Amino acid sequence: MNPKQKKMSDILNEQIGSLAVEIEKILAEFKNVYDKEVSSLILAGGTAKLFGLKEFFEKSFKKPAIIASPFDDFNYPVVLENRLKAIGPSFAVALGAGLMGAES
Repeated sequence: MNPKQKKMSDILNEQIGSLAVEIEKILAEFKNVYDKEVSSLILAGGTAKLFGLKEFFEKSFKKPAIIASPFDDFNYPVVLENRLKAIGPSFAVALGAGLMGAES
C-alpha cells in the first residue's frame, strides 16, 4: 500500500475519536448546567450500527450505549419486525421530523 494511503479503519478511528471528544464536551456541559450525569448514550442514524461503535462508546464513556429503535411505539405487521429493527436507526431523524406536530 502506498504510504500516503490510509486504511479505512484508520480514517474511521480518527473520525470516531474526534466525535468522542465532542461528546465528552457535551457530557461535561450537561453536568455543569444541570448538575447531573448522563446515564446512557443513544446511537441513531445511518452509522449507529457500525461494527464496534456501540462497544467503543460504552468503553470510552463507561456508560451503556443503546441503538435507537424508533419504530418500537408503532403498530406494524409482525412480518416487518426484523426489517424495521435493522433499518430503524437510519430513520430516527426522518421519523421524528415526520411526527412533529402530530401530537397537537
